[in-house]
Amino acid sequence: MYANELLKQIRQHSSPSGDALQRLAHYFANGLEARLVGEGMFSFLKSKRSTAAEFLKAHQDFLSVSPFKKFTYFFANKMIMKAAVKAETVHIIDFGIQYGFQWPMLIKFLSNREGGPPKLRITGIDFPQPGFHPTEKIETGRHLANYCKRYSVPFEYNAIASRKW
Repeated sequence: MYANELLKQIRQHSSPSGDALQRLAHYFANGLEARLVGEGMFSFLKSKRSTAAEFLKAHQDFLSVSPFKKFTYFFANKMIMKAAVKAETVHIIDFGIQYGFQWPMLIKFLSNREGGPPKLRITGIDFPQPGFHPTEKIETGRHLANYCKRYSVPFEYNAIASRKW
């Protein structure tokens, strides 16, 4: 199969601990392999359990080599601000919230809103993961609540976590 030959070539030039392009090729190859065997990227991601520290480090590395996620966060948050210009409550349902990295920027925006910040309610629905550790989802809410407290934004967090959707 031609795709498998290309995958082998990509693997020859990839490394999980190499430079930025080698790491990108490594993760691209993992995703392509998962897609070729019909499991899709989601199955590959949920099969490997990562600690919060590992995930945070990977996220920071990703943001340092690629501005796309930062731009996505920025523009999405600006659109939320535009849509909620006079709202008393903003309710966000975040499928795949993981650690809520997008929301601190929005919290800062809301804290500076003319007329004061609205109440922010986030319902975080995380990807199902093996081992089912719902306490991690509570930690996400706690971190976001602390951030809201620092910026005087009224806040409510609801976590939905289960072994499967």
